[in-house]
Amino acid sequence: MIQHPRSTLLRRQEVEEILNLSRASIYARLNPKDKGYDPAFPVPIKVGANAVRWSMPEIDAYIASLPRSREVAAIGEALS
Repeated sequence: MIQHPRSTLLRRQEVEEILNLSRASIYARLNPKDKGYDPAFPVPIKVGANAVRWSMPEIDAYIASLPRSREVAAIGEALS
């Protein structure tokens, strides 16, 4: 995974890598008309005519809000 300062604005490709999602999956989560819509998914910030970025703190908060499986929770507890 790419290491970023916590105030970084991320490009779509970086969001894809961090969340392990495809471009289509990201935009499906943003589209209320799509069956993959996720109202909790961070909304991108427009930074140019055809450019958007995502806030790293918002991506972190989104990841933290995702349900965790028992195996992942157990690993996290073992590492604490």
